[in-house]
Amino acid sequence: MSLFASLFYALDRTSKTSEKCLLLKEYFGVAPVKEATWALYFLLGGKITRLFTTTEMRKIISRRMNLPLWLVEDSYDTVGDLAETLALLTLPIKNQTSSSRVLHELAESLQDLLTISDINQREERLWKLIESTPDKERLILFKLMIGGLRIGVSKGLVTQVLAELYEFDIAEMAHRLVGEWQPTEERYQTLMKRTSCNESLGNPYPFLLASPLDSTQESVISSSLPEWIIEWKWDGIRAQLLKRSGHVIIWSRGEEVITETFPELISTMERVEHDNIVLDGEIIVWRDGQPQSFAELQKRLNRKKISSQLLKTLPVRFIAYDLLELAGKDLRGEPLSIRRQHLETFFKEHEERFLLLSPLHKVTRPSQMSELRAKARSRQSEGLMIKHRASSYGTGRRGSQWWKWKVDPLRLDVVLLYAQKGHGRRADLYTSYTFGVWKNGELVTITKAYSGLTNSEIREVDAFIRKNQLQKFGPVQAVTPSLVFEIAFDSIQLSKRHKAGVALRFPRIVRIRKDKAAHEADTIESVRMLLE
Repeated sequence: MSLFASLFYALDRTSKTSEKCLLLKEYFGVAPVKEATWALYFLLGGKITRLFTTTEMRKIISRRMNLPLWLVEDSYDTVGDLAETLALLTLPIKNQTSSSRVLHELAESLQDLLTISDINQREERLWKLIESTPDKERLILFKLMIGGLRIGVSKGLVTQVLAELYEFDIAEMAHRLVGEWQPTEERYQTLMKRTSCNESLGNPYPFLLASPLDSTQESVISSSLPEWIIEWKWDGIRAQLLKRSGHVIIWSRGEEVITETFPELISTMERVEHDNIVLDGEIIVWRDGQPQSFAELQKRLNRKKISSQLLKTLPVRFIAYDLLELAGKDLRGEPLSIRRQHLETFFKEHEERFLLLSPLHKVTRPSQMSELRAKARSRQSEGLMIKHRASSYGTGRRGSQWWKWKVDPLRLDVVLLYAQKGHGRRADLYTSYTFGVWKNGELVTITKAYSGLTNSEIREVDAFIRKNQLQKFGPVQAVTPSLVFEIAFDSIQLSKRHKAGVALRFPRIVRIRKDKAAHEADTIESVRMLLE
């Protein structure tokens, strides 16, 4: 595996995009097809099914290296990266007889271990694999075992490199890489051929994303309103609904097949006369003629089987707002106004209760747009989507073509109750926080948050936590409840996960409220007002 190991460590040593591009191009230019196949699989985020849980892995290293478990745990807290911790703790292994493996041999060895049902035999075989892996390559082995590689290489960067190397348009290469990637030589070779490779695979198109609206762009839009299409920003799951050669597939924006989760949408598309069609839109729970909250949709997610009761109590709709393919023709290069005409024609021809056309809002002056946005939350919407009528459907975020203008976040003043150290470069700092609000004279937990503070503020909070430590619960440190924070979040729903009885969506820290004492933080009554 020396070729891939060299790439891995070289990528880890640089933060320059230009250098990463050069390293990747050099690697894929010389790597054998079988190794390049697995390398691409891992760089795109592919993972091998875990042989053991992370807790089991720590116990295995404790037993095999004759180390107390507390030392393994403390080492993990200090290092911050479990794979790196385990690699360091097994360095060196006595009487090691190791030989370098190419990447695909290591990946296939891990896959073979999954076929061993006896847990003790699996551990024994795993330890032999660890012993026979050279020191330099053991970190990569542990990373693959625990959850994949994270070396600062985005899918977009890999797409760019392969497009240049094999002389494809970036959008075409992005389409070829989207969807479920299987690490087979045939798949890799087909990927790089000039012939089409996606239709038969049922792959979606790369999703076009919107950028947050800023004040400058708001002024541009306000001065040219007739050039823009305005609709709700629906609060559900972004998805593409495909029907090719009679087969229906639903892809999430995260490039996961979620077909079985929504059987009513499958039966609906099977009734549609058109074939080779791709709709882009949002899946939401729709009940009593109204969209429901994202919290309702979450109750249907990650289930192997959708019961008839769930289908009845949590019915969904696919709200379509774009048409990417019709009768096998790729429409993405057409202006949005033309794609919208095709979409409206499709809905005139097909009246299906599980398919809805996203309505457009007629806005003639900027104040109307602001008023419309103010009503979004009452419609279970996150705000407005603003799209240029002439925009094509590209890849990623398309500059000044699509914008999202979200509603102003909700806010609360909360008290810091617990903290936990981070991982990686922040492994020695407390960066994950649990907050509470007042209920009947006591502080109860309401949410966790870990983003929003600057590096200097993180160090300041870390110093406070160390000076105000109370009881410790494993890696979680309780602190004296005296530091107040202002947090923002997009929505609030009833929930049993926290003692406050609510769940906050996308909580983030706005600022440290040094001007407030703990007793001035918000109460459960304030929370209930936001719910209402």
